[in-house]
Amino acid sequence: MLPSKLIECFGTNNILECIANNRNPIHSMRLVDCLNISDKGFSKAVRKLPRLEMVDISLTRLYEDFIEVLARSFPLLKSLTYYIGWLLEYRESNAIAFVIAKIVSGLCDLDIGGH
Repeated sequence: MLPSKLIECFGTNNILECIANNRNPIHSMRLVDCLNISDKGFSKAVRKLPRLEMVDISLTRLYEDFIEVLARSFPLLKSLTYYIGWLLEYRESNAIAFVIAKIVSGLCDLDIGGH
């Protein structure tokens, strides 16, 4: 089984880039309360992680811009949790879910907005 990575509270674009540049592939990643990871930094790093099957992005500043990059970068993605707290309204979570479902055909588990 491939290893997992958990980045909590202290995550930055540089830390994420180091993980992406590591030669050991990972199958799951959790970014929790990582307010210093930008859409651009995330997008650059995830392109180097095509084997990810499970992604949990909670309480970050990553918004809709990264969703399409995420969906196109992970052809093996099976599980996605995306929660940004009270900022995500019900209709926004539906729109995001639609974009993800349209692009990621193998997704089995999708949790958006904590619903």
